[in-house]
Amino acid sequence: MIDNQQQELIIDHLYMSFTRPDDGVPLKVLDNISFKAGGGEFISIVGPSGCGKTTLLNIIAGFEPVQEGRVLYNGQPVVKPSPERAMVFQSAVLFPWLTVHENVAYGLKRAGMKTSDYKSIVKDYLKMVRMQGFDDYYPEQLSGGMQQRVALARALVLQPAMLLMDEPFAALDAQTRLTMQELLLDLQQELSTTVILVTHDVEEALYLADRVYVMSKRPGRFIHDLTVPFKKPRTFSLRGAAAFAELKTEILQCIFDQVDD
Repeated sequence: MIDNQQQELIIDHLYMSFTRPDDGVPLKVLDNISFKAGGGEFISIVGPSGCGKTTLLNIIAGFEPVQEGRVLYNGQPVVKPSPERAMVFQSAVLFPWLTVHENVAYGLKRAGMKTSDYKSIVKDYLKMVRMQGFDDYYPEQLSGGMQQRVALARALVLQPAMLLMDEPFAALDAQTRLTMQELLLDLQQELSTTVILVTHDVEEALYLADRVYVMSKRPGRFIHDLTVPFKKPRTFSLRGAAAFAELKTEILQCIFDQVDD
């Protein structure tokens, strides 16, 4: 379990603009975003397409610079990527020339750990994501869901205090997606990792998260902050509960109100 009591993310009055390539005019993407996350929280961010959800995640990861406002992690400004804040993308982004074991071990090897030291660690994390026995397989030999499990193990093996996830299950079929949601929920509870998940799937956001933030259309700002009242661990039957359906409708209505006519 990760000791992340002091690993707090603070975003304070964050603004972001891009320069439009056709005319050079600034395009405002994020508008006065502020929130905090830490202590093993699971936060989901939803909103209409193009509202800046992925841009916000990239700033937290250190892939995009802060233009205006503050982004602090553990009291320090976020200026570059860090293994403390691991990223899982929509596609698995595995190295096709490396085996499953080698893909998961990649970050540990880059950090200077010896093969004799990380071999058993990699096996433990493959077991954790239910991929034991596939150590010597290559990515092309795996299904999409299996590839995403390997990508999750590759992120978690570095023991990040924060896991940033950008639509990680969007490309999966419905059954595999539900399975991956259950796996993520179990792992997050076991490891106490803080998770920030960007998703278009409102049911996914509500089922997994402790808090759900709804963003407006571009320029993105938070228009609704919902504390999810359901205790963890959660079971699949929760999705059929009337209270769950009511909150799902509430979030969907917020998003629908942002869609242009």
